[in-house]
Amino acid sequence: FLISDFVADLRAPTPSAAMEMILPDSDEMLYTLDNIYDSLNRRIGEIVHLKSERVKALEVSMRNYSAENRLRLLYESFVSIRYKMDETMRYRLIRLGSEIAPIRDRLESAISSIVSQRENRVISIHNALEMNAPSKKLKEGWGEIVKSGKRVPLSDISIGDEFEIDDGNTIIKAKAVDKREVGY
Repeated sequence: FLISDFVADLRAPTPSAAMEMILPDSDEMLYTLDNIYDSLNRRIGEIVHLKSERVKALEVSMRNYSAENRLRLLYESFVSIRYKMDETMRYRLIRLGSEIAPIRDRLESAISSIVSQRENRVISIHNALEMNAPSKKLKEGWGEIVKSGKRVPLSDISIGDEFEIDDGNTIIKAKAVDKREVGY
């Protein structure tokens, strides 16, 4: 509508009145503007609050995923794993220690037995050597006949054989020139 339409059909007595009819009331305009202003302020506040919360969430996320925080988490995980490993090893060592003691005792007993057997064998061999030593074995006036490095009985010596007579103190090299059988 135009102002002239209002004046022409007598809805408004004057052009000024028609103008007032067309234009909204200033108080109403101010009231509407205040409402729009309040609504905009409220909406801007909501947006600022939402963006502020998003920034805070991003800060927390950045702190959680930062290299420093990851290293700290890895270090804490390493410390925890190391503690568990130390406890496991300590437990196993204690358990193995209790298993090792009987094994050590059996080993010491076995070694002691073997050493004792060897000592007895050495003593036995020493005694046998002592008993077979020509100086102990032969009586005075008796000797051992050795031919080609081996002890032999006198009956194995033939005329012309070279042999040794050993009494433990003296060795005599001899040659058989005569042989007689003697029967006792």
